[in-house]
Amino acid sequence: MHAASVLILDPDSDAAQRLASKLVVRGYLVQHADNPRHALRLMSDHAIALLIVRWNIGDSMPLEFCRALRELDSVGASYTILLADDVSDADFDRACDAGADDLLEANGTVREILARLHAGQRIVELEQNLARMTRDVVRYSAELEVNHLELARANQRLQDLSYADELTGIRNRRAGIRDLNMHWAASLRHREPLALIALDLDHFKAINDEYGHAIGDLALKHTAMISDAVLRREEAIYRMGGEEFLIMCPRATVDEAAQAAERLRVALEKAVVTNEGSSFRVTASFGVAMRDPQTESIDDLLRCVDEALYAAKRGGRNCVYVSRGSRCEALHGDLDEPRQQDAA
Repeated sequence: MHAASVLILDPDSDAAQRLASKLVVRGYLVQHADNPRHALRLMSDHAIALLIVRWNIGDSMPLEFCRALRELDSVGASYTILLADDVSDADFDRACDAGADDLLEANGTVREILARLHAGQRIVELEQNLARMTRDVVRYSAELEVNHLELARANQRLQDLSYADELTGIRNRRAGIRDLNMHWAASLRHREPLALIALDLDHFKAINDEYGHAIGDLALKHTAMISDAVLRREEAIYRMGGEEFLIMCPRATVDEAAQAAERLRVALEKAVVTNEGSSFRVTASFGVAMRDPQTESIDDLLRCVDEALYAAKRGGRNCVYVSRGSRCEALHGDLDEPRQQDAA
């Protein structure tokens, strides 16, 4: 253990000098202050943690200094020894209550003071090490929390990417399956309706064959863009694969979903896709179904919406068909009297 600096606070300069000379011989670096303000300045300037304070019984200044010292965060760890004449048990209790670490008789031996300084130095170093370790733990915890937040953000970004369709930017089949299970459970729990819209681009193979796959990709992006503009906030669209899309309408009846499908059908029909001077239109066939008491599972609901979609294709394409129990009806007529549209 290296020799440390010691501060002697004593109004009596001669007495302080006599004690200082004995400590210097033992390797201590000694500073002297004759008042508390001077003592605090020396402690701050020279990083002194060991103090010997002269206490004349009846003088409250040393006790007030000890109390103030314990309340100063800027001082850090310290060890204070009071030197007093005729120390009583009551004096010892008063010194400890004021924040002093030890109380010795002024007429005691230097060996006693050295022993207490040695112990005080060990205590101060342990407290400093503990404070340093605490700061390191706090800093490490803060860094760990930042790393966890960054990792969580990175994981969220990866998850978002895994649920996004690379071509169109809308949600993909994986996200669709996840969200359909979530909406199905909520529909059962809250006894609310749940409607689905399936749409399939009309004659998509012909678009690829005539214009090329790059134009086919453009048609898919165009469909996603129009859908995003037309659908309401609670209506979410997913690309399930190829030219097939699925729209989820939580808390919507089959008629409300059918109207949403019709809005989108009309918007697609009116929009023109342009590319390098050429232009064409994209239309789609729509099937609509809703969970009802007879719909026992998600697969049943998907089967119903697919049947309605197939009915729309058989009914002339570019139209909306609705599953109603065992029948699939055109939005503007029955399956037996479909509304004919020119194919895109």
